[in-house]
Amino acid sequence: MWCDGRGDPTPTEWLAEMNFRSAAAYTLSAAVALILLVVAAVAWRHRRRDIALVQVFPLLLVAAFVITWTPYIPV
Repeated sequence: MWCDGRGDPTPTEWLAEMNFRSAAAYTLSAAVALILLVVAAVAWRHRRRDIALVQVFPLLLVAAFVITWTPYIPV
């Protein structure tokens, strides 16, 4: 995780890193979903229903990831 040669991170540092990674994962998922929705909306508006319908499967995958993935919660 750390590459500066300090050894293992403290529990607080490790938790901060995991929180950052969780936020990054959710942010990137939201960005992907937004791009897919915009592409589907533009395709639908231009009567390219085939392209719009193709976007449904990736949107479902992104939704499944967000629903099933839980960030690390220390015990």
